[in-house]
Amino acid sequence: MFYLALKRFVGIFFNMLNVGLGGNLPPFACVCVIVEEDGKFLIVERPEGETAFPGGFMRWREQPEQTAQRECLEETGLEVEVHEIVSYATISSPAFNRLSTVNLIFRGSRVGGELRASIEGQPAWLTVEELEPRLEGFYLHIYQDYERHME
Repeated sequence: MFYLALKRFVGIFFNMLNVGLGGNLPPFACVCVIVEEDGKFLIVERPEGETAFPGGFMRWREQPEQTAQRECLEETGLEVEVHEIVSYATISSPAFNRLSTVNLIFRGSRVGGELRASIEGQPAWLTVEELEPRLEGFYLHIYQDYERHME
C-alpha cells in the first residue's frame, strides 16, 4: 500500500515540477520485456489488479537492455536474455499522478532464475487464451505490436 502511494506521490511531484518548468521536463525512459516460452507469456499481476509485462524505469547510465534484464529479475526472479526491440510507445498521461514516458518493448527469453513474487506483484505464466482478456490499454497495445512483429 505504501509503495503504491509513493508511486503516485512521485508522479504528482514530477508533474508539478514540469508545470514549474513550463512543460520542458522530458519524458522518462522505460522498458518492458515480453517473454514467451512454450506458448505461455510471463506477466506480473500488480497489487491493484493490472496484468503487466515486466519492466520499469531506466536508471542513470543504464542501457535499455540492462534495464529490461534488471526489471525482469526484480519483478519475477527470472533472468532473461534480451533480444530485439519489437515496439515502442509513448505515454502522455492526462492523470496528474502518472509520469509521461517513452517505452521500449523488447522480446526476451528466460535463461535462469526461479519465479518469485516482489513488491511489484505476483509473476505468472499465462497462455494466450488467459492473457488476452486480461490485458488493457498500454499492455494490450504492446502485446498486439508483439504479435505483429512475430508474424
